[in-house]
Amino acid sequence: MSSLLQNQSADANIGSAQTSDNSASSILSTLIPVAIVALVWLTLFLIFRKRFPRYYRPRTFLGSLRQHNRSPAVSESLFGWIGDFYNIPDTYILNHHTLDGYLFLRLLKIAVVCCLFGCLVTWPVLFPVNITGGGGQSQFSLLTIANVKNNYYKLFAHAGCAYIVFGMQKSGSLRHTTD
Repeated sequence: MSSLLQNQSADANIGSAQTSDNSASSILSTLIPVAIVALVWLTLFLIFRKRFPRYYRPRTFLGSLRQHNRSPAVSESLFGWIGDFYNIPDTYILNHHTLDGYLFLRLLKIAVVCCLFGCLVTWPVLFPVNITGGGGQSQFSLLTIANVKNNYYKLFAHAGCAYIVFGMQKSGSLRHTTD
């Protein structure tokens, strides 16, 4: 067991990720291919959505459904369907579709609200605190808590933001209703 620990302590790669900076080039080298793939899939969806309505919106026109059971028609514009989906009341989805569909859409709406609230609380507070933290970091590491050194009071900003964000989410103050 002790020989294993000695071999690990001699390994130069252990802990090496803690000293490297998150450079803009490393972030961009990850984001650019992902953005290209996402753009390709979005383009394919936008093309196929109009060409194959039987697969992408069958409940709007199928003759086997009565008129009052059909889903409302969505906009034919390129991105107009996003607003149409967002404006459909949750009660309509619950009454006309499956419980799984309702819960999934509800989860997506709540996740968007929680993420936006978290960004609105943390970014204006934590970015300035971390940038002026005095830790000597550079590039993207400048924006992290790793840049806050020898300043006990600046760490309270992180704890306060966590308390506000998670406290508001737990108390239900971020309930998003579209009924």
